[in-house]
Amino acid sequence: MKPSPRAGAGERFESAFKRALQQVEAGVTTHVQPFKHFHRVCLPDYPYNLCYRLVGDRAVITALLYSRFDPKRIQKTLGQRI
Repeated sequence: MKPSPRAGAGERFESAFKRALQQVEAGVTTHVQPFKHFHRVCLPDYPYNLCYRLVGDRAVITALLYSRFDPKRIQKTLGQRI
């Protein structure tokens, strides 16, 4: 029996998420800041953004959002998480 083409999809997503976290750890001030107070890191190969804000010298992960949402919807969601 052939494995499903989606076999391992969860592991690949987890790996992409971990790479995004490593990017945040490596340089929290170098990422795009599309919305007031929030920075964004794109997950490689996935239509998701890891959003975080800086609190002192720490990055606080705020959301993992679908990148194709309407920007107003994203801004509203992030605004509720300040």
